[in-house]
Amino acid sequence: MNTSATGREQAGPRTRQGCGAFAVALSMVLVCAMHAPAATFFTEEFSDNSPDPNMALGTPYGAAKTDFTGSFTITSGSGPRVYLGTLQTDYVTTSFEFWATVTIPATNTASMPFFGMGSHDATTASGEPLPPKVMMMIWPSTTLKENVCLGRVTGLSDNRVPLGQFATGTHRLHMWWNADTKVATFEMDFNYDGTYTPYITFSLDGSDVGLDSLNSRLIVGGGYGVSFDDIAVTPWVTLPPTEFFFFEEDFSDNTPAPNMALGPPSSTAVTTDFTGSFTITSGSGPRIYLRTMRTDYVTTSFEFWATATIPGTDHPNSMPFFGMGSGDLAPGSSEPAYPKMVMMIWPGTTLNDNKCIFRAISGTQYIVPLGQFATGTHRLHMRWNADTQVAKFGVDLDYNGTYSPNITFSLDGTEAGFDSLNSRLFLGGGYGVSFDDILVTPPPPRGTVILVQ
Repeated sequence: MNTSATGREQAGPRTRQGCGAFAVALSMVLVCAMHAPAATFFTEEFSDNSPDPNMALGTPYGAAKTDFTGSFTITSGSGPRVYLGTLQTDYVTTSFEFWATVTIPATNTASMPFFGMGSHDATTASGEPLPPKVMMMIWPSTTLKENVCLGRVTGLSDNRVPLGQFATGTHRLHMWWNADTKVATFEMDFNYDGTYTPYITFSLDGSDVGLDSLNSRLIVGGGYGVSFDDIAVTPWVTLPPTEFFFFEEDFSDNTPAPNMALGPPSSTAVTTDFTGSFTITSGSGPRIYLRTMRTDYVTTSFEFWATATIPGTDHPNSMPFFGMGSGDLAPGSSEPAYPKMVMMIWPGTTLNDNKCIFRAISGTQYIVPLGQFATGTHRLHMRWNADTQVAKFGVDLDYNGTYSPNITFSLDGTEAGFDSLNSRLFLGGGYGVSFDDILVTPPPPRGTVILVQ
C-alpha cells in the first residue's frame, strides 16, 4: 500500500525537548512551510508487492535480481548490486527526514546496504552508487572488528564508525537533511524492536559534494540478501536532536536526552543502565561513551557540567572521561579517539595513584594528583571559549551541591584538529561509573561567579 505522508513517522525519535527547543521547532516548521520547495513525501511498506509510484530501480551493477513481495529484497548472487531510488531528483533543495528498515542476512559481505541521497545508478567499477552522494553504508563481515558503518560523500570512506557487534539483523535507518546548512545527519537503531533509539549517529557535510536539483534522489539498495521495508520520507516537522545545542538531563525518565546517544562500545560485552542516571554496568574491561548527536560544539562557547560517581577502589577501570571530541574509540584501544580535549579521573588502590589526567594532543598529557582517593561523587565542569579555543576544566571532589573546584586546569585546543563534524560533548568510562545532572549552557556573562550547578 502506497500512502502520502505529511507528518513524522510514528516510530521516530523521542521529542522530549528543553531550553526553549519547542518554540524554536515550531518556528522552523512555519518557516519551512512558507519557503520550502515542493517535495514528494510518502511512505512505502510494500503491502501491494510493488514500489511506491515515486520510486524505480536504477541501472544495476551486474545481473541484479529483486523481489518486492512484502519488502524490497535483492535476490541475485553475491556480486551484483542494485538501488531503488525516487523519481524526484531535487530533494537537496528541501529539508526532510528519510527512514527505512533494513534487514541484513548472515555475515555476507556482499549484502552491504546503502542508504541516503544521490544517484540510484551503480558505478561500473565497484557497484557503489554513482557520485555525487551523501549516504550511509553498513559493512557486514565475518570478523567482528570489521563490522563498521561508513559515511560516504565521495568514493572514499569519509566517516568510519565501528559497530561493536555483527551487522546481521534488522535495523532502523534515519537521515536528516538540512537544506540550509547542507548537512546530513545519519542515525541507526541496531536490532530495531519498534521503538526507535539511535545506537550510532554521525553527520556529513554535503555543501561541496555537487548535489543539485537534477541528481539528488533518495535511495536504498545494496547486494545479495539485503532487504528494505517501511520506507518514509517526511517533511522536517520537528527540530532534530542534533540542533539542541543547550540542554539538561537528569535521567528522571530513565532515558538519555534526545540530543545524546551511545557511541560504539569497546566490546560487545558492554552494558549500560539509564535508571535515574547513566551507569556502565558491564565487567571490568569494556568502556563506552554517551555523546551528543550534535558534532559542532567547537564553534560556540559553552559550559558543560556533569556529576560523576566513582565506586570503590576495587574498580580501577571505572575511570570517568569527560570532554569534547568525536566520542569514538581510538583504534585498538578503549580510550576516546583523537581529536579530543578530555579530563579523566584515575582511581587507584594506593593514594598516590589517584589522579586527574588532561589530554588534548596525542602523546601529551598533564597529571594533577587528587590528594585523596577518587571514590565518591564529584562535579565535573568544562568551559569552552570558541574565540580563544581554550577549555578550562574543573573538578569539585565530594560535591555537596555548591560548586567549589578542588582542581582546575586549562587546555589549548587550537592545534587539536577540531572541526564542525568531530566536536561532540561526551562522557563515559568503565565498569561502575555513573553520571547524572548533565547540563550544557551558554557561558555566563563576564565576571559572573558560579556557585551552584
